[in-house]
Amino acid sequence: MLVPALLTRTARTLAVALRRRQPTLTLVLTGAVAALAAGPAVAAPVPVIGLVNPLAASPRPVANGTNASAAAQVRVRFVRGGHRPASQVNVLPTRRALVSGTIQDPRHRPVAGAVLVIVVQFDGQPAAAVAGTVRSDSRGHFAFPLRPGTSRTVAIVYYPTSISTAYLTSNALREREATTIRLAVAPHVVRGGRSVHFRGQVVGVSGVKLLVALQVLRARAGFQTFRVVRTRPTGRFDAGFRFSRGPTTAYRFRALVIAQNGFAYGTSVSHSTFVLVRG
Repeated sequence: MLVPALLTRTARTLAVALRRRQPTLTLVLTGAVAALAAGPAVAAPVPVIGLVNPLAASPRPVANGTNASAAAQVRVRFVRGGHRPASQVNVLPTRRALVSGTIQDPRHRPVAGAVLVIVVQFDGQPAAAVAGTVRSDSRGHFAFPLRPGTSRTVAIVYYPTSISTAYLTSNALREREATTIRLAVAPHVVRGGRSVHFRGQVVGVSGVKLLVALQVLRARAGFQTFRVVRTRPTGRFDAGFRFSRGPTTAYRFRALVIAQNGFAYGTSVSHSTFVLVRG
């Protein structure tokens, strides 16, 4: 363990190094998800609401973790059960994404006990915001779940010392979160030549009119769109459909909403509903 005097000198050395060497990684969180997930961001940095050095209240200068470095590398990824780690995931409304990461110094030694800031920018928001902090363990590892919400971009910010004003950032992760789509049809049994009525709702949406694709399952062709409707500002939608006459057939329907202006979620699909058409 570092004695206080040595710890103070270490913190000051790191702070001077940061002032002399401006970090090449700046926090860039934007709705352009492909650029963020693939590599260095090219968009202009956005403001981060509530971003402060988590050790700024320390009574004396301290290093942020054992092996703290102004050139530390912070890497994050999504952890998916049974799948390879990823920089982008699609999440169902009932699931929570888990983020895992590491922090190392330039010699690949773990930076243990570092306090890291979690920064999130939700789709459609002009600024990012602090979502909490997480501490690395003795191996430089850390992990945290994302709270339910709309689609977002996530990154980690690291201040090497308690007196640092410049910071380093991790790679950015992209989470596309689906929302719930409710779909109902009546009646469920109808004669050929008669009509049914679809009604539904895109949950968590208000004030915008979204396009909703109504789809039917076709043998060997999968789901195909047969009608596109627009929601009301409340997220509710409805449509009628008349069946032609023919042999008795069971049909399976669903509703689909894809990325579009005003929709802060990823592609979302309803549960299926069925109609039996008697010949």
